[in-house]
Amino acid sequence: MKKNKLFNYSSKDAVLVLLSLLQVSLYVNLAIKFHQLSLIFVVSCGILQTVLICLNFQCVAHNFIHHPFFLSNWANNGFSIFNSISIGVPQYYYHMHHINHHAFNNTPQDFSSIYLHGKNNRAEGILSYSLLSYFRTDFSLLHQLACENFNKIMIYLQISAIIVFFALLFWMGSWKFMVFTAVCVYLGSFFASFENYVEHFKAHVGDRMRDSVSCYNRVYNLLTFNNGFHQEHHVYPNVHWTKLPSTNKKMLPDSQRRVVNYAHLFNFGGK
Repeated sequence: MKKNKLFNYSSKDAVLVLLSLLQVSLYVNLAIKFHQLSLIFVVSCGILQTVLICLNFQCVAHNFIHHPFFLSNWANNGFSIFNSISIGVPQYYYHMHHINHHAFNNTPQDFSSIYLHGKNNRAEGILSYSLLSYFRTDFSLLHQLACENFNKIMIYLQISAIIVFFALLFWMGSWKFMVFTAVCVYLGSFFASFENYVEHFKAHVGDRMRDSVSCYNRVYNLLTFNNGFHQEHHVYPNVHWTKLPSTNKKMLPDSQRRVVNYAHLFNFGGK
């Protein structure tokens, strides 16, 4: 993959960076004008911010973990701090959470396993899984793991950036705006967990070639930066998202693994 002077893998990663910038810009503009906005506009912006947070977890923060966007370490460090603000969680916490998921995909050691709180070796219900995942997250463990694997100064810079940014939002806005923001952050996390659930529901746990769910709808993959190639990603996590479709020919036939139509959201029913 040809590199340029700024991006490490592909200039298309600029779109992911812009999504994170859009999130923070939306936060700031809403904080400044919140008391002037109509209820319909506030709700519309809340829906947009929720979608952006979910998309960040699934695409921006996720792809940055596997392929840091920039050639410069300084730029990557800066973006890790900035994107921590966007998702409301230190990027390095999410990094450790996601790497654990790749190592133990839905087995008992996976922090995000859909079977962890299920009964009789069955997946937990999707609503309880999605509603409770945020509160079940062991942030103290993620902090410990992050400190063992990353520069501690960077971790505390990410934490500090989140605290300072949201304190400034409170100063610019009001307690009502902060409630609005908290709801957006929680709902964004909810839908990210929901997406994780349907990316693995009814897949074959323990079989590295069949332990995830793929979806090949072109529109869906355009909007999610090829996140539909999820089995491919689990088998080849070091392949950049722009190249994931090329790995499809190395997968088992669709009839031998879980493949759904339209979007991961439709991963219900069937065998």
